[in-house]
Amino acid sequence: MDATVDSKPRWTFVVPSLKDPRCTLAVALTLWTVLGQTAFYFNRNLLQLGLAVGSACLLDFVIAACARREVAVPLSAYITALSVGLLLESYDWRVYVVVPAWGILSKYLLRDRTRHFSIPPISAS
Repeated sequence: MDATVDSKPRWTFVVPSLKDPRCTLAVALTLWTVLGQTAFYFNRNLLQLGLAVGSACLLDFVIAACARREVAVPLSAYITALSVGLLLESYDWRVYVVVPAWGILSKYLLRDRTRHFSIPPISAS
């Protein structure tokens, strides 16, 4: 009897290293948010920020699990959600769910064969 190869791909765990620049950005953005909420009186309540972060991270986690069989720390979703939560102003809670979801979905839908599209770096001439 021949040994058959398991046709199902295995689950992978993806945790960014501390050398990843997104980690530094996430820490800086978190500190800016905490400082803004406590000392600078940003006009955002915790429900708005929580909806943005929760919806983006959950969506990114679910899509990575379903599409690529990855259990990944949704660091880019966290950065996107905190940025959206701080930059947008609305009294409608749905804005804080739809806009981060749009940002995360664009990462998975707007892509070529290998990766999602991004703005190319500007070269100094």
